[in-house]
Amino acid sequence: MAIYHSADLDKFGVSWLTHIHAKGWSAFSAPFGNYSPTYLYLLRVASPLLNWLSPQIVLKLIALCGALWLCVSLVRLFTSLRTRDPWLGGLLSLLLPSVIFNTSFLGQSDTFWITACVLSLRAVVEGRMGWAGFWIGVSFAFKAQAAFLAPFIAFAFVSNRVRPGIWLIPLAVWTAAMLPAYLLGWPAQDLAMIYLRQAAWQPDDPYVSNAASWWTVFGFYYPGLAIRLFPIGYVSAFIAAVLLVRLPRSRSALQLLRMATWSAVFMPFLLPGMHERYFMLADILAFSLAWAFPDRRTIAVAVLLQLASAVPSYAWAFGWPPVQLAAPFLSLAAILILLDDVLKGFRPTREQRYPTQGLA
Repeated sequence: MAIYHSADLDKFGVSWLTHIHAKGWSAFSAPFGNYSPTYLYLLRVASPLLNWLSPQIVLKLIALCGALWLCVSLVRLFTSLRTRDPWLGGLLSLLLPSVIFNTSFLGQSDTFWITACVLSLRAVVEGRMGWAGFWIGVSFAFKAQAAFLAPFIAFAFVSNRVRPGIWLIPLAVWTAAMLPAYLLGWPAQDLAMIYLRQAAWQPDDPYVSNAASWWTVFGFYYPGLAIRLFPIGYVSAFIAAVLLVRLPRSRSALQLLRMATWSAVFMPFLLPGMHERYFMLADILAFSLAWAFPDRRTIAVAVLLQLASAVPSYAWAFGWPPVQLAAPFLSLAAILILLDDVLKGFRPTREQRYPTQGLA
C-alpha cells in the first residue's frame, strides 16, 4: 500500500518509534527526540504494532486516534452548549482540511494537545475551573502550544476568583506526566528544558515562520532582520495576553467561545517561529463557534481560519512557498471580526443603558 512519506515523519517520528521498539521502556533512561515524553509514551504503547505494520502506518494510526478523540471532545463541548446535532458536528470536524492533512497525511500529533484544549474550554463553559486547569495541564504535557489558549484560561481563573490551589493544577499535571520518564532515568533538568530548547532551535537555513502569522511575510522578505527582532513578537504576545486576562467577566457561552478563539489565533499571529500547524487550534475553535452559534460572522471566521490554517500546510507540502503569504491576511481578517464581536459582547444593550422606568 502506497502512503505519503512526510520528511519530518521519516526523520523524527520513525526514528523515535524504532528506537523505542528496540529498547522498550529502557529507551526513556536517556533523552532522545525533541518532543515531550507524553507523546513518546504513546509511541511505546503502539510500538508492538511494528511487528505487523510499517512505522509510517503506525504513526498515522496514532494520529488518527487523536483525531477520533478530538471528535468525541467536540461532541461533549456541543452537548454542553446544547447545540443541534452534536454528533454530526463532531463527525464533520474529521472532514476539515487541516485535520485530514495533519493526521492521515502528515501523521502529526497536534490533535492530542488541541483536544485537551477543547476539553479545557468545555470545563470553563460549564464553570468547572479545576477541570479546566487539569486539561490545560494535559495539553501542556503534550506540547507548549497550549500557551495559545493559556491567556483565556487565566482570564477564566481571574474572573472566577479561583482558589490559589487551582492555579497549581496545570503544573501538577505536567509534572505528573514527566514523572515516568524521570523515574526511568531521564534527567529532570533535561525534561524541564525541552520546551525552551524547542523555542530556541534554528535550522541551518534561518527560520522565521511559515504559518498564518505576520512574521511569515516579514521573514519571506527580510529573514535576517526578522530573526533579530524576535523579542518584539514575545513582548507583543505578552501584552495581548495581559489585556485578554483583564477583560470583564462573562458567563455567556457565546462570548467565552469568541474569546477562546481570539486567544488561539491572536497569540500565534503575534509570535515568531510559528509552524503551519500551530493555527489548527484556532480553526477547530472557530469551527466550534460557527457550529454552536451559526451566523454570517461566525461562519466567515470559521472559513477564514480554516483557510489560514490549511493554506500554509499545502504550500509547504507541495512546494509553493509564496502561497503561504496569503495566510496572514486571512487570519488578520478573522482576528478583527472576533475582536469586534468580543468588544461588542461587553457593551451594554440599549435596554441596559436606558432601563424602563416604572410608573408611580
